[in-house]
Amino acid sequence: MQLARRALSTTLVLLWSLVIAWLPVQAQSPAFFTAADGAIYYFGRTQRADAVLWTWAASGLRVAYMNSTSLVLRFRAQNFDEDSSANRTRRVWYRIDGGEWLALDIPPNSAADYPLNAPNNKGRHTLDVVKASEGQLIFEGITLEPGGKLARPAIPSRRIEIVGDSITVGFRINGGGSYDIPGDHDARAAYGWQLGELLNAEVRLIAVTGRGLVHDFGAGPNDSHAMPTYYPYLQRGYPFPNDWSWQPGIIVVNLGTNDMAPPAPTAPDAFLSAYVNLLTLLRIDNPRALIVALQPFGLENGSIPVYPKEIRAAVLARQSAGDGRVIYIDTAHWLGPGDFTDGVHPNAQGNRKAAARLAGILLSSPR
Repeated sequence: MQLARRALSTTLVLLWSLVIAWLPVQAQSPAFFTAADGAIYYFGRTQRADAVLWTWAASGLRVAYMNSTSLVLRFRAQNFDEDSSANRTRRVWYRIDGGEWLALDIPPNSAADYPLNAPNNKGRHTLDVVKASEGQLIFEGITLEPGGKLARPAIPSRRIEIVGDSITVGFRINGGGSYDIPGDHDARAAYGWQLGELLNAEVRLIAVTGRGLVHDFGAGPNDSHAMPTYYPYLQRGYPFPNDWSWQPGIIVVNLGTNDMAPPAPTAPDAFLSAYVNLLTLLRIDNPRALIVALQPFGLENGSIPVYPKEIRAAVLARQSAGDGRVIYIDTAHWLGPGDFTDGVHPNAQGNRKAAARLAGILLSSPR
């Protein structure tokens, strides 16, 4: 009898040891948070879902996290029928606690997890992520260590929207190539995003390379998909109405460079009419914003102005129509030969110069 009791006791101890050994393994499952998690704040026009599609350059997120020394992002890059998304690598930048920006390159036609260089402590940290390239990218979620948590981050109170073309999205900011080299293009280094850094503002870039106000680069008006046709939509390239609950305090327009390009420059009267129409559209959708008609930085290293009379006249026309919150900013001589990569697209230095000049003017402008 005693032998049986001892055997039973030994068996129970063994079983309990197995349970104790098994429980920690189950508790150590990583904490995965889908892109729909309410703690994640998204920059740029997008729609919260279990997988979030980023179409506009400089789309991204901010979120606070804690109880984890491990930080992993999950991305999916699919092919889309546009130059920047067809078999192109997408570049993403991230930083933690406002520190150094670090790059991630997401290969085309891929779905993978990307471990980040996270601080080696379990305190509260803030993560910023920005899609620097134009190529479309799907963000699926964040993985932390077991017990890791997300929290809502602090968000800038200022909001700025930039409506533009390749100059606004940082095309050729570091080189003269097309989309083959992801490092040649960087929306995070472009003047609009840099403006946000200087003014502590959230910035949305509503801009597409090659697009004009009347016609696109290399296409006639009838064959173009010009920027005014993009503006009302939530996602670049998709006909979903925008969510106008996000209202910018300032809208900067930088358009016209592609209207001077082949196959033929847009006629001045046609450009003026289109610019007035765009300013009118912006006012309807953003009733309280200060609208800034920015003179483009110019062709041939800034020496040839882009429709200066027409842009100024469009502003005067809107002011005469009763819009007292639209202004013109002349950028003549802001940039010189050393500030461009190809005579048209500002380099990183030129973008920083432009952002600093623009920030100074906006800080002194009445709101």
